[in-house]
Amino acid sequence: MANSYLNRTSGTASLNTKMTFSVWAKRSLISSSVALFSFSTDSNNELYFRFMDNDTLQVFSQKSGTKIIERKTNRVFRDASAFYHLVLQIDTTQSTASDRVKFYVNGVQETSFSAETNPSQNEAITYVSSATFEIGRKTTSTNLNFDGYLSHVAFVDGQALAPTVFGETDSTSGIWKFKQPSGVTWGTNGFWLKFENSGALGTDSSGNSNTFTVNGNGRQALDTPTNVHATWNALDGLYQGGTGSNGNTTWQTVTYHIQLQHLLIVIKLHFHFG
Repeated sequence: MANSYLNRTSGTASLNTKMTFSVWAKRSLISSSVALFSFSTDSNNELYFRFMDNDTLQVFSQKSGTKIIERKTNRVFRDASAFYHLVLQIDTTQSTASDRVKFYVNGVQETSFSAETNPSQNEAITYVSSATFEIGRKTTSTNLNFDGYLSHVAFVDGQALAPTVFGETDSTSGIWKFKQPSGVTWGTNGFWLKFENSGALGTDSSGNSNTFTVNGNGRQALDTPTNVHATWNALDGLYQGGTGSNGNTTWQTVTYHIQLQHLLIVIKLHFHFG
């Protein structure tokens, strides 16, 4: 079971009605509930963004024990060979209820949901202040650790930003690709984790010095959104009945033990949660 996550305690929010979370994620474990990002002050005041055990995406938030936000997609996300760019945008000042919470996958807004709860207009997400922030785990649970790869994890406190701040469409291939964010006002609790320093993977590159503590056995890897490496696919019938490890570069079946060797060298790095 994956045991890696990063955590820190936030300060007073710049603006508790607007925020943006962006991450590039490549799954290793599918059909399992795993958290991408969360923050809370206690179990009754929390927000988290996760893949569910049916491979849909969910954002959920409760305040004083009452649900104020939920989005649960109808679409499933089972591609373990590529990075998804996921952006969660919250702006409770919007007059249209459905515009107060949005999320995007590879630059495209998700609009089909099996569950949808909208916050009240100007609802204050008060528990973003003095909260426990965690990357790769749900703060109020110890069994939802993310298993896979996360790259360029960013949080913007006080602004609801478009996915085009963090990604763009390649003019030749038409594929959504990573874009270096620039000119961003990150806000008090904002951070940008690039995972460039293998000895200090929780370093914040936003300029805020909101550095995270690294927990578990997570490590730096070379598989990135700009240079995706081959990994075993758990959906392939050939590998059914086996178990993946090391970010699905190793596959153990009853009879065979197979390992991929990555030979390419890249300069953009990210964090392997395993």
